[in-house]
Amino acid sequence: MDKPKVRINEMVIFDFLMKNNLSQKDLAEKLGVSQSYVSQMLCRTRRPSPRLRRAMQELLQPLTFDELFIVDEPQLPGGSTV
Repeated sequence: MDKPKVRINEMVIFDFLMKNNLSQKDLAEKLGVSQSYVSQMLCRTRRPSPRLRRAMQELLQPLTFDELFIVDEPQLPGGSTV
């Protein structure tokens, strides 16, 4: 069975960056990843690793896991979720 896949909630991240006057490059530097990686996560072409999710939660406090990330449940045959 497939594991749930976690992606960032890009609208929450964009809002946080705007309110804190940060760029994607600033966020990338603080997380220790490239700006292109942050961009790819925001465009939904990459998903954050568990390590990166933890770093994002620490850096983007007081936002919670449920605010920062969206969990995509695996689909069963016939379209229902696990």
